[in-house]
Formats: sequence, C-alpha cells, structure tokens
Amino acid sequence: MIVWAILTSYLVLLMIIAWLGIRARKSGAEDFFLAGRNQGWFVTALTIMATFFSAFALMGAPGMVFRFGLPFIMFSLNVPVAAAMIWIVGHRVRVLSKQHGFVTPSDFVCYFHPSRLLNLCVCLIGFLFVLPYIVLQIKAGGYLFDVVTDGQVDQKWGAVILAALTMIYVHLGGMRSVAWTDILQGVLLVGGMIWGGIVTVNAVGGTRVFFQKIAEAGEAFVTVPGHGEFFTIPMLLTFTLVAPIGTMLSPGQWLRYNAARSTADLKRAAIIFAVCLTAAYLFGMVLVGLGGKVLLPDLANADEVFIRIVKIYMPLWASTLFMVCIMAAAMSTADSNLHALGAILAKDFYKGLLRTSAGQKEVLAVSHVVIFVTTLIALFIVLFVESLPMLVRLGIVSMAFCLQLLPVAADILWLKRGNAIAAFAGMLGGLAVLIPLAFFSGAVPQNPLDVHYGFWALLANISVYVALSYLLPRKEPKRSTHLAQAKLVVNRIN
Repeated sequence: MIVWAILTSYLVLLMIIAWLGIRARKSGAEDFFLAGRNQGWFVTALTIMATFFSAFALMGAPGMVFRFGLPFIMFSLNVPVAAAMIWIVGHRVRVLSKQHGFVTPSDFVCYFHPSRLLNLCVCLIGFLFVLPYIVLQIKAGGYLFDVVTDGQVDQKWGAVILAALTMIYVHLGGMRSVAWTDILQGVLLVGGMIWGGIVTVNAVGGTRVFFQKIAEAGEAFVTVPGHGEFFTIPMLLTFTLVAPIGTMLSPGQWLRYNAARSTADLKRAAIIFAVCLTAAYLFGMVLVGLGGKVLLPDLANADEVFIRIVKIYMPLWASTLFMVCIMAAAMSTADSNLHALGAILAKDFYKGLLRTSAGQKEVLAVSHVVIFVTTLIALFIVLFVESLPMLVRLGIVSMAFCLQLLPVAADILWLKRGNAIAAFAGMLGGLAVLIPLAFFSGAVPQNPLDVHYGFWALLANISVYVALSYLLPRKEPKRSTHLAQAKLVVNRIN
C-alpha cells in the first residue's frame, strides 16, 4: 500500500504540473519549442539539470566508482565544465537565437553557413544523440517500475505507462510542460543522490569508519589509474572534457539556452547547476560507489550498487521514494530528448530539407507526429528487442557525436573565419575518426594513447575545419545585411 501510494502520488503530481503547463501554453511553434523564450533562472536551472542527469548516469556513475575506484571521482569535474559551457557558450547562443529566431543547432549553424548538406549533417548528429537516450530512458523507467512494485507491474508494462504519460504531456504542453515537470524531477534526483550518500555512509558506520574502510580497500582502488588501469591521467582529462562539452551541445540543452528569458537568468542557472550537481556527485554518487565496495564487495553487476544499497539499508517507504527519484531522472531525460527530436526532425529535416515553404502550423503538426511515432518506435524496441548492445553503445558514444558541433560553434561565436564547406568537411572528418574507434574496434571503443576516442575525433574535425577555412574563400550568404547585424551582436556579447 505504501509503495503504490508514493508511486501514484508522484505520477499524479507530475501530471498536474504538466497540465498546468498545458493550460499556460500559447499558440505557435516558438511557444511549443521554447516556452516563448521566457523561462526564468529557477526553471532554467532545474530543467538543464534534469536533462543532464539521466537514469543511465544515476545508476552508472556509482557503478563506475564501485568498479574502478576513487580515480573516477575526478569525473565530477565534468559538472563545472558543463556549467562553464552554459556561461560561455550558452548565453552567446541565446542572444543570437533570440534576435534571429533560431530554435535548433541547425538553425544557428546554417544561418551563418547556408548548406543543405551541413543542415543534414547537424540534424543527423542531433538524431544520433537523442534517439538512443529516449529508448534507454524508457527501458530504465520500465525496469524501475518493476523494482518499485516488486514485480506487480513488470518491466514492459512499466515502460508502456511511463512512455505514454511522457508522450502525452510533451505532445500537448511542449517545452513549458517539460520544463515545469523537470522542476519536480530535478529536485527529486538531486535530493535523492545526496540522500543516498548519507544513507551509505551511515550504513558503513559513520564518516570516520567509512574512510577507514575505503583506505583498507587496497592501493589500486584509491590511486590512479584505479582497478583495471583504465582511468589514466590522459583518459580522465579528455573524458572529463568530451562528456560535458558534448552533452551541453546536444539539441535538448541547446533548446534550453534559447528558452531562457535573459542572459542573467542563464548565468544564474549555470551557477546553481555547478553547485547543486557537483554536490550531488561528490556527496551522493561517489559516496555510494565507494560505500558499495565495503557493503557489497561481491556484487556482480556494479550498476546495481545504488539500488541494492537502497533496498537493503532503507525502510520500505524511503526506498520506494528513492526509486521514484531514479525514475524521475529517467523521465526527465526522456521527455527533454523526445521534445528535442520533435524540433530537429520537424524544423531541420522536414522544413529545412523536404518542404522549405512549410509554415509554423505545419512544422508544429509534423513535430507532434514525430513525438507520437518516436514514442511508438522506442516502445517497440523496448518491448520486443531483448538485447540492445548497439543502442547502449550509441548512448555511450552520443556525447562524442555532439562534440563535433564545437569547432563550427566556436568559429561563429569568436573567430568568424570558417565557411560551409569547412564546417561540413570538418564534421565528416571527425565522424570518420569517431565511428571506427567507437564501433569497429571490438567489444569496447578504442582510446589510442589512453586519450578518449571523442577527443581524437574532435582534433580531426578541428584540423580539417581550420585547413579549409584558410584554403577556401568565405562566401557570404545573400542575406548579408542580416548577417552583418548578427556579427555586430556577436562582437557585442564578446
């Protein structure tokens, strides 16, 4: 009874918040995609956090600490790096996007470098990031539904329920419903992580005993490169750059920059993001992973360490509430990416490539169809495909895909030397390095010289981009007056 009361309360409260967002929604594509570009600092901070943190990360990060040891604590630096991306890149993107009506990354890039091929490439990169996350979060949500109800609702029906609820409020409320529900889910996931850390330390015997036990775990567990010698210094440094920068250039986060009401709101959100999520990493997931090594040393599946500790060391009501926190992480990432996919396929692919004369109503209708069809496809994969090795690999590699947007974004915002051919060729060069290293190199991606494969792909992209930017003349698009105004804006915000 307690389990169903907590679970039902969460889902009902979620749908009430979504309904409020639906009621507040105004007509037009911009309101659906960006909530009228009027989101304040609190909503912006929570929706960026909720989108950033998936169930994939919430269960995987403690598992990484459990598996590799204390060196993985350095990965917590990915949060300040992500916050710096919001501060440095996000606010500049927001200013230009508001002036020129940009919504998606492709809108932004292809305004300065008009090219159908470049549009297709940026759209494909966004698609490769978004789709695996939607499927994996729905699958994780179904699994958590099964765990919370102790098998009364199995994984498949749990996935159906959560996917249906998510699709309904994304379809009807757009960004406003997604962001408002992210407030609840962001509070739950941050609070749940820190709460889990406190419970773990207490279960071990308190702070002093906790660190004594960790020190006794063995030298390999507390020194670089950790168990398995995977996290060497070059790997830690490059992984800590690739993951947050790639994630913060993803379509879902790009929409959140553009939806912020002002630069001040976005910068305030960056500070809250950095403080709250760094605390959640250090005092939540890291402590759970370390404590799990003491409490459950023989655990076979490291990714289950968070859930196992919660179920063993918390009372039923508390463990149920905590499972709901992880479920919130799954739903908040799924809804953000489902909404983003609707935007990139409707605006970038349909309007940008197939039907350039499409109006706002038509683009909005296509977006609704994309959201509905994508939900059905994701559910089909979850329900009928037993093993998802390629999709899991895509989910892991997806950050490196979006990292390919960094050279062209940096050039547009600061250098202003590139051209469409250089941007397109640079992305192809990056992908030509990334795909073999990530997908055709055996059971796991390859990292030459212990440098993350995504970093090698970025270097290839930059090399091609810089070379062609200097070798080929920069062609100004026909809308030179608007482009000149955009350049003035870029110069002002720099």
